[in-house]
Amino acid sequence: MGLEKLHSVKEVAEAWGYSEKVIRQLIKVGQLKAVKVGKGYRIKDSDVKACLELAVVDGVHDEEV
Repeated sequence: MGLEKLHSVKEVAEAWGYSEKVIRQLIKVGQLKAVKVGKGYRIKDSDVKACLELAVVDGVHDEEV
């Protein structure tokens, strides 16, 4: 059984080109799943990918309407 990679808020923010504040807001409103570890959050690799896929689907849908 392999362990899934966990990303910090900072890692996700840097990868997506957003501020850490934006990533925390996505977590707060439930658009990005995360687990609280100590005082910070960790985001599973699969949740990062799921959020990106949802953003792409939403973006395509918005353009078609």
